Amino acid sequence: MKQRIELLLLAIWLMAASAAAQTVGGEIRRPKKTGTTTSTSTQRNSSGRKQNDQKGSGKKTSGTSSSSSRNDILKKINDNMVFVKGGTFLMGATPNMASDADEQEKPAHQVQLSAFYINKYEVTQEEWEAVMGTNPSEQKGDRLPVVKVSWDDCQAFIKKLNALTGKHYRLPTEAEWEYAARDGELQSGYKYAGNNGLGNVAWYRDNSDDELHEVGTCHANTLGLYDMSGNVYEWCNDVPRWYTDKKEVNPQGGSKDHEKIGKYRVVRGGSFVTDAKKCRVSYRLWTTSTNTSFIDVGLRLACDSEAASMEKNSILQNLMNNMVTVEGGTFNMGSDKYDTSEMPVHQVTLSTFGIGKYEVTQEEWQMVMGSNPTTTKNRGARVPVTNVTWNDCQKFIQKLNALTGKHFRLPTEAEWEYAARGGKNGGRHVYAGSDKLDDVGWYKDNAEHASQVGMKAPNELGLYDMTGNVFEWVNDWYAPYQNTKQNNPKGPATGSDRLIKGGSFQNVEKYLHVTNRQFHLMPDQCSWSLGLRLAW
Repeated sequence: MKQRIELLLLAIWLMAASAAAQTVGGEIRRPKKTGTTTSTSTQRNSSGRKQNDQKGSGKKTSGTSSSSSRNDILKKINDNMVFVKGGTFLMGATPNMASDADEQEKPAHQVQLSAFYINKYEVTQEEWEAVMGTNPSEQKGDRLPVVKVSWDDCQAFIKKLNALTGKHYRLPTEAEWEYAARDGELQSGYKYAGNNGLGNVAWYRDNSDDELHEVGTCHANTLGLYDMSGNVYEWCNDVPRWYTDKKEVNPQGGSKDHEKIGKYRVVRGGSFVTDAKKCRVSYRLWTTSTNTSFIDVGLRLACDSEAASMEKNSILQNLMNNMVTVEGGTFNMGSDKYDTSEMPVHQVTLSTFGIGKYEVTQEEWQMVMGSNPTTTKNRGARVPVTNVTWNDCQKFIQKLNALTGKHFRLPTEAEWEYAARGGKNGGRHVYAGSDKLDDVGWYKDNAEHASQVGMKAPNELGLYDMTGNVFEWVNDWYAPYQNTKQNNPKGPATGSDRLIKGGSFQNVEKYLHVTNRQFHLMPDQCSWSLGLRLAW
């Protein structure tokens, strides 16, 4: 841990140095030349460099474009998107990186990715200007990569580009970037993107003359992608994170909620002012805040494949279709038969609400969050997600609402109990749907771990696993009941623990009745037997 802290401090120091030098790589070089690169680029090409099949003129951009030329440019962006078939690869410090590998590249770990598209080239200045109407780069040239663009600038560019084209372009995730640089499913095993000889595939410190070069003037990698090593660093979508040795599926980076780390983003690929080490396919640099720009950082576009988009939409649609409407009503909440925490019994009136037919599954969590925190023993696409804190659930819901335009939330404790009892016409059974626990619930006597959702009988409302399988977070802080009539109670405004309801596969029978409320945790705690169910 001490070593990681020291490395992080060193990285921050390098970032400060790079900001002073206006290069993200921390390479303090002679003053950068201004003007075009036509003569340098031509000379390099005549010396054996592979010509760009869409080589531009190299002239300075004029700042004006006709609508026809803009449409041509936007069409080329789409035409240059390369399909990358999904697969599994080893991400990070693979053996061929040897002593060059830094701490933030370790450990190498398995990552599984869905298919996606990524652009053949870094975004050029003519493309940026066609969308934004301006060109922030100091060294001008239509086919030079755009630079001096912050991560926030890239988001603004992508938003405008998508509005103009009707597409869904985005920045690649860090995992997608490295997978593509490593030749996708082919995994050629090169140290750099397309070759073990960096001079064949990259403009970097030893051959660039400290200048940007037109995209596509070095050799491509096996996928036909140019400049994944060198020329300019490329923004990724991810917030920095330390790697672990756990297998990941479509990872999307760290949490954006940390006050400091959330302001950082990852850049990849090295640049025209960096040394060879920084041009390796596994090298990762955690740059400064999202509104900072550099003379050696640009971007490359990605987008989901149609199959991936259809899969995502299908999962989201199923999730929404599985929300059950619970008609409002009045019931007696609590019990005087079990634990004192369930007393006194008191009258509660609820408005109509919706609640999930199933506990949130791992495929649903993975699709929204890009990771699966569930322990290996509990794994399965249709098994409930576990090892999630109450705080994690709020992040999941926030992202889910952004994707769907809905207003998902956690149920209140009162809503949860009312639904578990069967709603307006329920309330007859000890457990959710039956007096026989084995009919409706997975618990200690019949399960060793979480099971696929919906395998036991539902209750009167068609809700599954409200007894057993995994505990479910509710929204309320824990507090003793009050002997008063209540309308749509939401619990106290503050507290130390949030309630969890329903029991789990780890519990004995006496903790599985629908009124039980003996279990509560701090909102940053989690368990391998604790998940969630959505409401709206």
